[in-house]
Amino acid sequence: MTQRLPDSQPPPETPFEQLLSEAAQWRVRLEDDAATDSDHRAFKRWLAISDSHRRAWREIGETWEALGGAQLPGARAALERSHAEERVDARRLLRRTVIGLAILAVLPAAGLWVSNTSLAYWLADYRSATGERRTVKLEDGSVLDMNTATAVDLHFDSARRRIALRRGEVHLRVAADPDRPLEITTEAGAVRALGTRFSVRRLDTPAAGSGSRGAAMRVAVYESHVRLCVASGESCRKLRRGEQARATAAGIAPTEAMAKHSQPAWLQDRMDVLNQPVIDVLEELARYHPGILHYDKQALAGLRVSATLPLDDIPRALDALALALPIRIQAYGRWLLVVSRSEIEAAATVP
Repeated sequence: MTQRLPDSQPPPETPFEQLLSEAAQWRVRLEDDAATDSDHRAFKRWLAISDSHRRAWREIGETWEALGGAQLPGARAALERSHAEERVDARRLLRRTVIGLAILAVLPAAGLWVSNTSLAYWLADYRSATGERRTVKLEDGSVLDMNTATAVDLHFDSARRRIALRRGEVHLRVAADPDRPLEITTEAGAVRALGTRFSVRRLDTPAAGSGSRGAAMRVAVYESHVRLCVASGESCRKLRRGEQARATAAGIAPTEAMAKHSQPAWLQDRMDVLNQPVIDVLEELARYHPGILHYDKQALAGLRVSATLPLDDIPRALDALALALPIRIQAYGRWLLVVSRSEIEAAATVP
């Protein structure tokens, strides 16, 4: 008697998101000069598995071409370097390219849009979440404090120390090293320091003459001095302790004196407000709220406030504002906070 064999079941299909990630890894691997014949044969076997594999490869190819051959900042140069001390950078950039390609391929398929700024945030060496403050001790002994929603990339070697601020705000306690100047850079310019404490905040502002957004930065010095230069290098200024200035790629605004503080208030999870428009205060508080902080600028125009507000508890900060101002706070779950003009106060002003 012949025993009937059970019906064979096809293996479960690999999720397409995983295939995109695998395709991204194959793309980077095959673009590397170190790719072997064995690598190419293994890739052909992977590609022949299914139509889904081939579709994932085509989509990653389109993304790769959009990136110009994975020309993330410094990626190609880093992959081509062969010195031992630079191989760590190459591996890191290789990982970023793989992740970046996967993000760019998967998120549009899910109906999400990813800007260059948000991609730089997710691929950064170090980043902090919205509402999070993070401290990182760097390899040279410097201490980097990261404010909410901040991202940085590090470029340290035997000749220089450079920190690229991709988003947010940092405070830096610099370890002295005369042979290796330390710089913090944005598209607006660079800040160079030796043995000092200072903060840099990246600002997104409307670009002059257009509706697009441009980069700006604000620098504040708490100890010693720094040299601030615009991106072109044509304009530079020395900032001393107790001074701050705002810069764009076009130039540096007049230097301003700071209040006598030894460090930024956000390092102590607070915001010091002195006779500021409440809409400016709300804009700042929104940076620390992981959800949506909605408010009507027109309805709140004209209201000003002086206060010390907590940054680690945004609902409590808003309640403090409501005690001092004719405003009302409505919370819809944890994520949506709505600030409006008080109906009682508004009715009292009607003739």
